[in-house]
Amino acid sequence: MLKIGEFSVLSTISISMLRHYDKLGLLVPVHIDEINGYRYYDEKQLTLANRIVAMKEMGFGLEEIKSALQATFEEREEQLQTKLLMKKKELQIIQNQIFKLEETMKLENQE
Repeated sequence: MLKIGEFSVLSTISISMLRHYDKLGLLVPVHIDEINGYRYYDEKQLTLANRIVAMKEMGFGLEEIKSALQATFEEREEQLQTKLLMKKKELQIIQNQIFKLEETMKLENQE
């Protein structure tokens, strides 16, 4: 078993975030010492931690991640597809904003 500090280093998840994940039921330690409250994680939980980190990097919120981790393969695929479509829409909006900014700057420079 790994102490929370060791698990934090290996998973690249801060100790405070690991505590938060525990409260949410997202990444629960395998053991909490009753005397000192120390949290211990199993090395096998690093796979789950890596999945959480990856999904956060893809723009998923913690509740979405929790839902995805409890979902079937098909449901998870649908969630990924939905997130992909949403991110593409966001990209189009940002590209349009950039275009408008650039055009405005060109017009400003012509005056």
